[in-house]
Order: sequence, then structure tokens, then C-alpha cells
Amino acid sequence: MQPMIPLFAFIALRGAGRRVFRSQGGFAGLLILGIVLAGYYAVYLITPIPLQVHLDSSLNRLLIHLWPSFLLVLGLMARSKSLSGSCSDTPGEGGQREFNSC
Repeated sequence: MQPMIPLFAFIALRGAGRRVFRSQGGFAGLLILGIVLAGYYAVYLITPIPLQVHLDSSLNRLLIHLWPSFLLVLGLMARSKSLSGSCSDTPGEGGQREFNSC
């Protein structure tokens, strides 16, 4: 649980961008993590081995498999730092407004 504290502090300081929830890649990453966790949960419930034995012998290993994907999704959720210093709309070609995603 200790590595989670700096990660969530990073998100709290940087802020979470909504673009990860609107993009197909970010949504797919969250969906895949959810499906894998649901699969692990189902296997733990279905097998005849006692739950405590399962948890003691395999939970850490299974969570280590998800750790890189979790870090990727967390990194996608963090709001990126703007190089120009502003996150406002900018005029595009033909007077149309273009959104500068920060």
C-alpha cells in the first residue's frame, strides 16, 4: 500500500484530466483492468480451495501483473503540463475555435 500514497499524491497535486475518460484508449485501459479484476474475483469465488489459501498464495502475484497497466492508466489520468502556460481555446483556421487540450 505504500507505493500508492505517492501516486495518489501526484494525481492530487497534478489534477486528473477528463480526457482519459473521453478517449477510447483511456476507456479501454480502465475497462480491461476492470475485466481482469472481475475475472480474478470470479476465480476466487468459483474454486473449491478455501479463499484464505487463495489469497495468501496468489493475490500479490496477480496484483503485480496488473501494476504496469495501473501505472499507465494513472499516468494517462494525470493532467499534462502545458508548455505555453495557458490552457485556453485558440483561434484556428477560418476563425474556428480549436481546443488546446492540456
